[in-house]
Amino acid sequence: MSYSGFFRLTSVASFLILYLPLFLIRNSYVGNIALFNEMEEKLQQGHNVILMSNHQTEADPAVIALLLEKTNSHIAENMIYIAGDRVVTDPLCKPFSMGRDGSKIIWIAPSGGRDRPDAVTGDWYPEHQATFDIASVDNMRRLVEHAGMPGHIYPLSLLCYDIMPPPAQVEKEIGETRLISYHGVGLSVEPEINYCDVSLGCQTEEEAKSAYAQALYFSVTEQYEVLKNAVHGKEGSSASTSTVSLSQP
Repeated sequence: MSYSGFFRLTSVASFLILYLPLFLIRNSYVGNIALFNEMEEKLQQGHNVILMSNHQTEADPAVIALLLEKTNSHIAENMIYIAGDRVVTDPLCKPFSMGRDGSKIIWIAPSGGRDRPDAVTGDWYPEHQATFDIASVDNMRRLVEHAGMPGHIYPLSLLCYDIMPPPAQVEKEIGETRLISYHGVGLSVEPEINYCDVSLGCQTEEEAKSAYAQALYFSVTEQYEVLKNAVHGKEGSSASTSTVSLSQP
């Protein structure tokens, strides 16, 4: 997998003015807001934070900024988004990716691309491959471990494909046809996952790397189901589970 660049939102306020009309706030939810507060505390202490996430559309940064703007503005304004080539070259996608360098909190989607619908059921779901890209996850883990300061890796899940769904099939050409709509969105995070804890009992280093990538992916897909029940299933906050507590932004 390759990445072409990274960016940080230059102005959350102006960014949201542009894209707020896409979001149906009354049907949007955030899972485990207390963990975002925890992240901000760690950032204030000089720690690094990595968010391993699925990737729904080029509007993902806008969704995160919108849902956290009131409660966690530091995260909304300072997160670095690692991006592929389409995000920084496509005429439609580029406005969603306005930004600048810097900060200590990084969002990355180690699946290697945007989520797509299941060929049989038509349901959208985090990239169908049973796990995240192992090499990408391990690169970020080693980056955290060798940064010279404490670091934390959290699994984060996004549900927002309705507002700007990519084509059902992967297209290599820039300028793909897109439809934009008004819809509820969701964002959730679960507690950080520690590599040493997950790799305990693994026989080889490769087995440990695979187990860690799978643990992160499983958490993201588990959270995604909760968000889907809340937004698409119209269950709202009652879709909360023992591991995901939903609230509205």
